[in-house]
Amino acid sequence: MKNGNRLNQLMPPCEADPGLPAVVRLPVKDGFGVLVGNYDPDGANRCVILTAAGCVDIRQTWPDLCIQSVETWAGPLGLISYAEERIYDIAILGPPYENYEVYGKEREAWDEFCAKTMPMKLAREALIPGQRIGVRIFQRDAVCQRVDGRLTWVTRSAAQGWMRGKAKGWQGDMDVPSFGISTDQGDISYINAFGGPILNERGQLLGIIGGYEGTGEFPVGVQPLSGLPTWAVREFLGGPDE
Repeated sequence: MKNGNRLNQLMPPCEADPGLPAVVRLPVKDGFGVLVGNYDPDGANRCVILTAAGCVDIRQTWPDLCIQSVETWAGPLGLISYAEERIYDIAILGPPYENYEVYGKEREAWDEFCAKTMPMKLAREALIPGQRIGVRIFQRDAVCQRVDGRLTWVTRSAAQGWMRGKAKGWQGDMDVPSFGISTDQGDISYINAFGGPILNERGQLLGIIGGYEGTGEFPVGVQPLSGLPTWAVREFLGGPDE
């Protein structure tokens, strides 16, 4: 099935934007996340949630599984953290794959959500130092509510879930995975949906809104392919060169 047909047939009606059903909310830390990866109904589910590390509840530690409460248009999910990079403020969430007798319902709910939701495509190119591009930044006033009996993300603003803005690569440093972000209005106080997506002009996921842990409430963009550990990128995101 082509992506466009799958989008129209499986996603719920969304007043805000066809990309918003891929956005999820983490209520414990009042953050957001976004579905990425690939779902093959005849093979493996390779989808995961990207979010800011500061949005992950770490009250429980290994070997106990800390189930993260996640709200989606399709209903609640129970996920765990696969990888976290606290310095750059980015993390990967997914379903608990061990002990099916205990976590079978969580895995089934995850597979159903992924089967019905188009994940966002990752931007594979990195911002170079000093480069500025136009972006769309997820708005906090997008809310998950019932529309025609089903949960979906809608907004109360004319901007339809996104703010227009600019992303800029940090000058002189190719190794820093974060980048500067600003709105076209010039007020960064509106950029407060930590863990939410930042899209490039082609609608690809350039990064997530970070800065929650490392820099207080000063928001930055974090590029997943360079912000996460190499093993996590290859395991869950297909590798930096694929």
